Amino acid sequence: MGYLDKNSIDYKNLRTMVEVTMIDVFEKIQGFLGIFDVDFEQGSVIANIKTEVSSENTQVSTSSLAKAVIDAGDEDGRLGQLHLDTAFLQEQITPTTPPTTETSDEEDDNDMFVGVGIGIGLAALICFTLAVCLLYYFKKKTSEKMQPNVIELNPSEVGSYHNRRFDAYYEE
Repeated sequence: MGYLDKNSIDYKNLRTMVEVTMIDVFEKIQGFLGIFDVDFEQGSVIANIKTEVSSENTQVSTSSLAKAVIDAGDEDGRLGQLHLDTAFLQEQITPTTPPTTETSDEEDDNDMFVGVGIGIGLAALICFTLAVCLLYYFKKKTSEKMQPNVIELNPSEVGSYHNRRFDAYYEE
């Protein structure tokens, strides 16, 4: 078979037809740069196409390329002169729904303990801060109430202490 020999005319003609058809499909995909190799296998002439995509675009995958080929084909599985194996292409498409993450009960328990620990720590910090604030407040209030006793000395009475509060009791 001439399709296996890359130097044969049959290979070159078929490769050109496959490349032109696939480039028309793939060029609509952002990040597609080109086809750099096409190999054929025996059987119903299976084309193995190697594409080059931009490293900046992480959206291009085998799945997205297969979906683009299926979408470009008609209801009978034809794309131009090519007949597509739509069953094989469907197998290449992976679901785009994000995977669900299931957590075990042990992980949930660990998360709960971490949350409780953080909550208790924050409560302790708030209580400590409140206690310091209250201590400062009451210390300030009591220092304002306590005024020092002022002893007045008359310059004429230097050397003697005269307590005017009790003088009235001793005078009769």
